[in-house]
Amino acid sequence: MLFTKHVCSAVFATGLAAMALGPAVAAVPNAGPGTPGGIAPATASGDRWAVIGAGCVFSRGKGVVSVVRGDTATGSCVVRFNKTVTGCVYNATIGLSGISGTSPPGFVTVVRRNTVPQAVYVELLNSSAGLADLGFHLVVGCG
Repeated sequence: MLFTKHVCSAVFATGLAAMALGPAVAAVPNAGPGTPGGIAPATASGDRWAVIGAGCVFSRGKGVVSVVRGDTATGSCVVRFNKTVTGCVYNATIGLSGISGTSPPGFVTVVRRNTVPQAVYVELLNSSAGLADLGFHLVVGCG
C-alpha cells in the first residue's frame, strides 16, 4: 500500500509538471487553439460513431453529417457530426468497413477539428509512420 501511494504521488507530480510546461506548438495539420475561451457550446448527448473505409469513404455511422479529406491529400479525414462534440472523448482504431479480411497495420490519431466544433480530425499512418489511406472505426463518447 505504501509503495502504491508513493508511485501514485510521483505520477501525479509528473503529470502536473507536464501540464505546467504546456504543449509544444508546431506547424502540423489541425494546429491551432483547441477551443476558444468562455462558455463551451452545448455538447451532444449520447454517443456518435462512424465506420470509414480507406480514402475517407463513409460506410455507416450514427449522427454523421459528412466525411471529407483532411489537411493532407492522403491519410487524413474530417468526420462531421450533427451536434457539437467539443466536450466529448474521441477514440479510433484502424479497421476495415466490411465483414471480411484484415487491415494492414498502422496508427491512428484523433482530435477535435480546431475550426469546426461538430467535427473530429483523424490522421492515419502506416506501420512506417507515413501518411496512408486506411479504414477506421471512430467512437465519440458524449455521455
